[in-house]
Amino acid sequence: LFGGQSYRLDGDNNLYPRGSGLDRRESDWVAELNADYQGRYMLNYKTQLDQQTLSSERHEFDAYADWDRLILGGALPLCARVSRDGYR
Repeated sequence: LFGGQSYRLDGDNNLYPRGSGLDRRESDWVAELNADYQGRYMLNYKTQLDQQTLSSERHEFDAYADWDRLILGGALPLCARVSRDGYR
């Protein structure tokens, strides 16, 4: 389990697009949860929450399964808002 937020000390040099979660001095909150069973089954969930309102900005889900002869894996972005100005 991981969670955190970054803080940019230099507020004048912002190279990130509006809505990316890094466009303000304090970034959005991010979290990641990993689950693994015997190296054969894996689940991974990532989320991004707005730093002010904690509203949902992005969700990602990854999964992997190994059944000896058949190996399945994939990723699915569950929610991402995109506009002309950036990632919103």
